Amino acid sequence: MLKVRVILGVVAVLLIFGMYQMPRIVVENDVINDAQQLSQPEDLNEESPEGHSTTVDAEQAKIIASLREKLDVERNPKNFVNFADSLGRLYVKASNFDSAFYYSQKILEADPGKEGQLTSGLLVYRIFEVTNDPKKAQALGLRVRNLLEPIYEETKEESLKIKLGMTYVVTSNPMQGILMIREVLEENPQNTEALFQLGLLAVQSGQTEKAIERFEAVLKITPNDWNSVLYLGISHAELGQVDMAKKYFDRIMEDSNDPVLLQIASNYLKGIN
Repeated sequence: MLKVRVILGVVAVLLIFGMYQMPRIVVENDVINDAQQLSQPEDLNEESPEGHSTTVDAEQAKIIASLREKLDVERNPKNFVNFADSLGRLYVKASNFDSAFYYSQKILEADPGKEGQLTSGLLVYRIFEVTNDPKKAQALGLRVRNLLEPIYEETKEESLKIKLGMTYVVTSNPMQGILMIREVLEENPQNTEALFQLGLLAVQSGQTEKAIERFEAVLKITPNDWNSVLYLGISHAELGQVDMAKKYFDRIMEDSNDPVLLQIASNYLKGIN
């Protein structure tokens, strides 16, 4: 039962915090055969988001409506891209991936240059992080690479390399992606994004003790990285180390003000008490 609770807790976090999606490793048979020919992810379309159902509260609905109105009349490409990106991120949070993808395309239409490619690529990466369908993840990862690899080759930005690595993890050669993230860490041992992602990879592959090492390393650099605190609690709970798990869940309950983290920590504490 504990493993089921762990999975549910992880999924809850991933749906809210797209950045920290555990990568989905798929077997070769699940690879889209014509992936190199894809111009957009299968089953994601570019139809207008009008009429799509979204899981948003009243305040978010107001923000979305306001941004749409601004987008309809905006003629400045930079402002248009900012509005479209904000809308796309809101739709990712609402799990409306069609609409988020639609706005990633609108960004490129407004600015086909490097800035537009970067903004669009990062938005598509957010969709990639929270997509559970392996084939969609494959196609989304390809789209991310098409947009972000040229920029990475020019800038050598560590965060882009990590994100690109995560997209390779869902291909038939996941080690390519893992090695890319490890390379970042070898060059910069203080990179918390690389440490965290390798921690999640360790969780997924059953290397829980290794995952704990990674998350602890994050906290040494950024003591209030609440996602690492949460996953330390989850990892210790998975190992049956109840006291250690409580330590991290209690810390969230006492010091975090994030309602989602508080709810997840509370659920775990109820399960292990």
